[in-house]
This record gives sequence, C-alpha cells and structure tokens, in this order.
Amino acid sequence: MSTAAPRRTRSSPGWWTLPLGVLVVMLLPARASAAPTPALPDVSTVMRRMKAALEPSRPSLRDLEIVLHDSDGAETRWTAREASKPTPQGARIAIVMTSPDEVAGAAFLIVEQANKPDVQWDYLPAVRRVRKIVPVGAFHPVLGTDFTYGDLGFVHLEDRSVRLLGVETLAGGSQAYRVEERPQNSWYYARIIDLIATDTLLPVRREFFTPAGDLWKVETFESVTVIDGVATPLVIRMDDRLQGGSTELHAMHVRYDVDIPEAVFEPDGLKRLLHQPVWSAGP
Repeated sequence: MSTAAPRRTRSSPGWWTLPLGVLVVMLLPARASAAPTPALPDVSTVMRRMKAALEPSRPSLRDLEIVLHDSDGAETRWTAREASKPTPQGARIAIVMTSPDEVAGAAFLIVEQANKPDVQWDYLPAVRRVRKIVPVGAFHPVLGTDFTYGDLGFVHLEDRSVRLLGVETLAGGSQAYRVEERPQNSWYYARIIDLIATDTLLPVRREFFTPAGDLWKVETFESVTVIDGVATPLVIRMDDRLQGGSTELHAMHVRYDVDIPEAVFEPDGLKRLLHQPVWSAGP
C-alpha cells in the first residue's frame, strides 16, 4: 500500500524558512552586471606606436603641394618633392622645391639622431651655399610657412615627459587617446596635446601651447588613405591661432619601398637634389 506524501502545513519546512539574506537576493529584480572598464594602455607604448605609424620604416617618395593662407586671405601655392628613408642610425627626410621659379631648387635635409635633436641642413639657390642649421634654428619657419624645421622633423620621445589624459570621442564616433607632452626644452613649445586615433595610432590633431599657456598652433592630419598597406595622411595642416594664417601640405603620388640612393640624403647633394633621377622612379 502506497503512502501519501505528507501535506505541507505552516509548521512544515518551506520557502519562508530560508535565511533572510538569501530571500533578499531572490526578491531583488535581476540586474545586468556592469561591463568592466577597459584598462588604459601604457602611454609610452601609445607614443612609440604613434611614431611608428606616422614614420613607417619603409623608404618612400611623394610629391607635395604646399598651400599658404595668409591672415588677410591671400593664398600662395608651391610644389615640392620629398624622399624619406630609415637607416640604422636614424631616418632621413630630403625635400626639394620644384615651383614656382623663385623657390625652385631650395632644398632641406633632416637627419634623425638617437637620443639627440635632429640635425638639419638647407640650401638656397640665391646664396649657393649649404648651411647647417644650429639647434635654435630648428624653430624658425621654413620659407615663411607655418611649419618650422622641427615641425617637419621626426617625433622625439626621449626629451619630454608624457601623460595619458584619457580617451576622447571624436566627431563621427571614432575614439582617440588624449596625451600631454611637456618638452624639457620648453621655451618654444611649453606643452603639446595630442589626439591619437585608437585604431590606426596615427595622430589626429596636435595642439601647441606657448610658455604663457596660450594655444598657439594646431596641426591636423586628414584624408588618411591606405597606400601599399600603410595608412598615410595625405593632408597635414598647421594653423596659427595667434597670428592667423595656415599652411597645408598635400601629398600626392606616394610610393613606398622605392630604392633611394644614399646620395639623396647627403648635405653636399642638396645643390643637385632637384635633378636627382630618383624622382622619376616608378612604383
């Protein structure tokens, strides 16, 4: 004969006899667990990757259109050619003006040095002399543009302190690391704020401040295009927020992995840079 299951009464064990803490948890509404906040990367890593993205270790050639906008609205257009090449001692950049006639043949050479400032030379056809630029001259404007020799040079990381300020959402929804640079030699640029794209690690914008704390110049990197597998900004613009005016560098016919002879990057060769056969090299 089967035995019936005992009937539960108020004195029988039931849900109301569970510990109070368990009951509270059971009765609270379900709540989705918050997603963990991603950890910010090391700022030194961000800056190293930004330098590698902006200065790829592949020799390249490109044509440049230089557009100057004066504060009164007047516009001037020049053309130039640029060659760059990495070496074990540091990268090299050579630029020669091609038009108009009054600037054609003017040439510039920038040589990167490990743990030292860049070394720069220029050649102006009017004086027919190659000149090595003293360190303070690196802050002089190039041919009256809004770029100094230092602005056109290489990213340096060893002569400044850097601090990651956070991540900023840009127009369009993309994100960028916000980094503060404080150069040891701060008499010209006392502080630089970088916005560095989190996906490409290319700079989006750099803001340069005077020792008095005023925003002086803003450099923007635009029209990023993948060429030969390299994300390349095709437009770099420098705006002078204090005196007005701006200068744009438009890159065209960019070619990577070109065989560039060492003669292109020799100071004495600046006199002949305009007529180097390398400029007619194919892709």
